Amino acid sequence: MKLIQRYPALRKASLKSLQAFESAYLHKSFATAAQELSVTASAISHAILALESVLGVHLFDRGHKGAIPTDAGVQIYSVLKRSFSEIDMEMQSIIDQPSVQQLVTL
Repeated sequence: MKLIQRYPALRKASLKSLQAFESAYLHKSFATAAQELSVTASAISHAILALESVLGVHLFDRGHKGAIPTDAGVQIYSVLKRSFSEIDMEMQSIIDQPSVQQLVTL
């Protein structure tokens, strides 16, 4: 059976790196993103470096004034925001549906 490779570029990035990027983008700070996600600033930095490595571009200009998104950072954030929002809304609609079946955890 041949494996179908869906989303080849996305498969190279982790969900954690995308979450780290989104938080750092919103806060313009790796330290504040780390607090939000309950990890270290170093973990945020490593996650973003991994994402930058996959993309081959810098997503932030790092400096004394915090993490300033580059044009590529702004571009990927706009898509990421829509995508996370759509996933969240769909998950919430499923959660809100009355269910005949109950999930039982053993």
